[in-house]
Amino acid sequence: MTQLQLIKTFFYVLPFLLLMACDSDDDSSPNNIELITAHSWRVNTFDVQASTLGEPISDQLLAPFVGDILANLPLNGTITFEENTFTIEDQGTTIEGTWSLSADETEITMVLTALAETYTFQIKQITSESFDLVYTTTENITLSTGALSIDVEATAFLVAT
Repeated sequence: MTQLQLIKTFFYVLPFLLLMACDSDDDSSPNNIELITAHSWRVNTFDVQASTLGEPISDQLLAPFVGDILANLPLNGTITFEENTFTIEDQGTTIEGTWSLSADETEITMVLTALAETYTFQIKQITSESFDLVYTTTENITLSTGALSIDVEATAFLVAT
């Protein structure tokens, strides 16, 4: 092989060598724990969907119940996650607790210390700037006509502060 052929071959092979040198399992992109603890978050918007017996409940019927629930939620403050703890600060009120991720990092479980209540949220999406959480529950209510089971799905769209 002549020197010219060696140089040509080198320039043809060089891009492949560079690609191979780049680790495809690059650890430079943050994992969910790093994204969650990078900064504080605040609720930007939320959505609540409800159904009973598989049929959606209209927003108009749902509004009075959602209003009562939302009145008690810290929607104007911030939540800060640290190693295994979190702090919610909202209008002079502080709520503290512990948190953990599922092994596959698709769910976050939060325990409110003072209330000894546990909530598990599905992580719908997380980036460095947004964090979408979904909470699902089934509520049983008693009406004059009998008991009714309502499935509720609440999605909180958080943004970095």
